[in-house]
Amino acid sequence: MNKLAVTAIAIMLSACSSQPEQLTIEVTTLASLQPAYVPAMSRKLPSANLDELRELYLQALKASNDRHVNRQVKKRLASIEMQRSENSLADSFSDEKQLFVAVISAYEDLLTETVEGEPVDNYKYQLARAYEMNGQQEKSLTILSQLVQEHGESDRYVESEFRLAESAFSVGQYIQASTRYKNVINRGESIYSQNSTYMMAWSYFKSNRYIDAIETYVQSLDLFLRNEESEQRLDKGAQQIVDDSFRMLSVSFSTLEGVETLNGTLNDLGEKPYSSRLFKSLAKYYLGLQRYRDSADTYQAFVDRYPRADQRYRYQNAKIEVFKKGGFRQEVLDSKVEFLAGNDIDAEYWQSRTHAVQDDISEYLRTYMIELSGYYHSLAQQIEIDTTKANKNALKERENYYQKAIFYYSRFVNSFPRHERAAEMLFLLAEAQYETEDYPSAIHSYEGVAYQYQDSPKAVEAGYAAIIAYDKLPLPKSSNKQALAKAEKIISNARVTSSLRFTKAFPTDKRSPAIQLNAAQALMGLSEFARAIVVARKLLPGNELNLSIAKAAGIEKSIVVSAWLVVAQSAFDLADYFYAETSYSETIKLLDKKDKRVKSLVDRYAASIYKQGEMAVASQQHGLAAQHFSRVISEAPKSSIRLNAQFDAANSYYQIKDWPNALNLYIDFRQRYPQHKLTKGLGATLALIYQETQAWELAARELLAVYENEKNDTKKAQLLYLTAELFEKAENKQQAILYYRTYAHGYKVPFDINFESMNKLSELYLQLGEDSKRRFWLKKMIMADASAKQSRTNRTTFLAAMASSVFADDAYRAFNSIKLSLPLKKSLKRKKKSLELVLKRYKATAKYGVSEYTTLSLYRLGEVYGQLSRDLIASERPASLDELALEQYEILLEEQAYPFEEKAIEIHEQNVENSWKLIYDDGVKDSFKSLATLLPARYKKEEVIAVVDEGIY
Repeated sequence: MNKLAVTAIAIMLSACSSQPEQLTIEVTTLASLQPAYVPAMSRKLPSANLDELRELYLQALKASNDRHVNRQVKKRLASIEMQRSENSLADSFSDEKQLFVAVISAYEDLLTETVEGEPVDNYKYQLARAYEMNGQQEKSLTILSQLVQEHGESDRYVESEFRLAESAFSVGQYIQASTRYKNVINRGESIYSQNSTYMMAWSYFKSNRYIDAIETYVQSLDLFLRNEESEQRLDKGAQQIVDDSFRMLSVSFSTLEGVETLNGTLNDLGEKPYSSRLFKSLAKYYLGLQRYRDSADTYQAFVDRYPRADQRYRYQNAKIEVFKKGGFRQEVLDSKVEFLAGNDIDAEYWQSRTHAVQDDISEYLRTYMIELSGYYHSLAQQIEIDTTKANKNALKERENYYQKAIFYYSRFVNSFPRHERAAEMLFLLAEAQYETEDYPSAIHSYEGVAYQYQDSPKAVEAGYAAIIAYDKLPLPKSSNKQALAKAEKIISNARVTSSLRFTKAFPTDKRSPAIQLNAAQALMGLSEFARAIVVARKLLPGNELNLSIAKAAGIEKSIVVSAWLVVAQSAFDLADYFYAETSYSETIKLLDKKDKRVKSLVDRYAASIYKQGEMAVASQQHGLAAQHFSRVISEAPKSSIRLNAQFDAANSYYQIKDWPNALNLYIDFRQRYPQHKLTKGLGATLALIYQETQAWELAARELLAVYENEKNDTKKAQLLYLTAELFEKAENKQQAILYYRTYAHGYKVPFDINFESMNKLSELYLQLGEDSKRRFWLKKMIMADASAKQSRTNRTTFLAAMASSVFADDAYRAFNSIKLSLPLKKSLKRKKKSLELVLKRYKATAKYGVSEYTTLSLYRLGEVYGQLSRDLIASERPASLDELALEQYEILLEEQAYPFEEKAIEIHEQNVENSWKLIYDDGVKDSFKSLATLLPARYKKEEVIAVVDEGIY
């Protein structure tokens, strides 16, 4: 290299001497003494012509006398020597012990004289590396120890401590190694944290500190397996550490108390996302040592600890497999039983799983159910029972085996009814139930095979076996004949049902027609009429569903007749009377007229028509009911039911207000059956019809007859009053008066009706012009109202006010009839006395508070005073008076008359004030008219009518 180049390098170094070190030396990881850890990632060394660069720097060093520049050159040379040695080592150019001599020399030279601010920790780190690569391990470790002791804050501290820990572990200094690994961990997360945690666990394990080892292995796993998905992202080296950690945890657990230690660890350290694998790893470890029970117990421990875990059923199954490998037959059996109990599809655990897990569990459930049911069934069949020498223990054992087989057959069928082996399992269940004499259950299972799995080869056999099994059903042990009959009926009914299911499912079977007919007849005997109709109809012509049966059985006329008879009688008993009518008709057509059954069938035919009428009545279709009842009369006139039909027909016509037909039937009924109890009540009905047709006299006569026969006083009173009203409507006043008077004298309560009867009498006597009799009842009304107290009503008060006004008017007319004549004093006295009576009576009328009569009373009172004033003015003058005396006499009369006129005005004005209260009746109007005469200036004004223009704008 020429001097110019060297000078250039020196100038360059001099120019940058004040800047921090820029050349980065790549870090390489020390070789691990343990088989599994995560290596640090190293960067690729820079590629350059290091030899030329080294020669350049050496020449610069020789050429320069500047101490500072030389220091920078030495630092560069040390780095270059390290790179050249590493490259040579990688290329295997020479003996590795000679490769790093120059490196060692270079860094030792730099450390001989240090300059403040230079990275001394890095020089020591590189020197330690050089010693290690040069095979001088002890010196390397010595330098690293100095580094960690003297440069605790160095960036090289963590790696140096880690290398010291690795070295200590490799030579068996496990306690020292664990301490140094811990120092690395305590410095925080780094590329050495995971390996340090893992190796610290190994250090504890090697030191027989198993509890610490377990805790640290768990910490190591926590770093790699932060959640359930972490393991899927591990590289090969990390996976090796994870696998080894599980293995060493299993060894540690087994060295201590096994699964108890595992549970304790989880209790102390908390649950982990990989907890299930801890149990699995320990169980496999035990299995590898052929410690089968320990392995099985570990799987069970997981199940006990995590009863709701998705893996639970897998660990239960793994336990079974362990026992299988160990040859523990009873334990295998017990574990399968336990598996089925804990994972049953009706259990909460199975219900709360995902569909995928449920499907997986179901495979195991089916397998174990088939195995256990078959196993116990086989054991039961192997026990032979000598009936002549019954062995109770053998019977009990056999029964026990059958029950267990039945249990698992049932669970299979109930849990997996759509499985391809469900029909087979159900048939085997029925067989086992039959063998245990549980015939009801056997029947149920046989029928399940026959009718739920009709495609099964066992279907027909099972269906017929069910019918046979009904014959095995025992009757209850009882001396009560009624109870026995009831039980026998239940069994027979069930047998019929089973038989009908068979004929429906297998119509071409040669036994089906006979079973069908017998079932129909049996159902009639059992009073199962609806089912009897259904069964019988299938044997009648035109039923396409059973043409194949008819052809196979060759159904004859007698069968058809019997079927129609079953349908007709059953329909009648089921209240399907239209169907009964038509069916009886078909039956009668098929029977010979001389057949003894015809007469009773005709009666039933008529009854079925009558029942249709009753149904129409119940549904308020009275017109239709009348037609049905009338059909009975016309089609079966001599029938015993004709009487009821005629009466009900009349009632139905009555309901639809067909009065002519109703009257004719009622009257005819009374003539035909005069002594019948229904005839006694016809009077009231006929009376109502006569009222509807306004035949009032006839209605009254009918009701009078009812009244005379009535025993109940309350009803008798009502009938009497109604009779009087009807005579009144018929304008038979004398009869009306008779019965109103009878009511008024005989029935004081209810008060208001009694009062009305008296009012009716007053009105009728008014119409007849018999005033004295009328006033007798008016006076009775006033007296009754006065003594009524709480019984008074608005109506009775009104009527009493009306009666009082009549007597007041009588007094008023008497007052008006008295003329003032000479001697005036005598006639005026008589007039005033009459006035007092008028005032008393009108005031009494006004006290009732009935506005109509109150205003009338005020008007009359005003008129009385006005009339007295006018009568005084118009009274006769004495003939003996001269002109002056006469003038004085008239002045005196006017003075006497004036107060009465003023009183009249005052009363009339009081009355017209009622118009302010919106009372404007005749009394008020008349007072206005009187005031118009008395005070014309104020009250005689024409009414102004406002004209409103209603045009559309």
